[in-house]
Amino acid sequence: DWFDEECRNARNSYINALSGCNQLINAETRYDMCTKKTIYKRLIRKKKRASELENCRKIVNLRSSKPTDFLRLFMR
Repeated sequence: DWFDEECRNARNSYINALSGCNQLINAETRYDMCTKKTIYKRLIRKKKRASELENCRKIVNLRSSKPTDFLRLFMR
């Protein structure tokens, strides 16, 4: 749902940097790997949080527009 193509590209970039760091261990490859890991983790947090907020907004809107559907969410 929230894990889109941008997330996949960031993950692949991080994994490639990680494998490069494991093959040739030095300060430059480690710095590159850590940077890409930070970018990936921040992106994941941002996308997941945005998705959670959107779901909350949908539930709040559902409460006022369709109360029966809103109650069905909690009766499952």
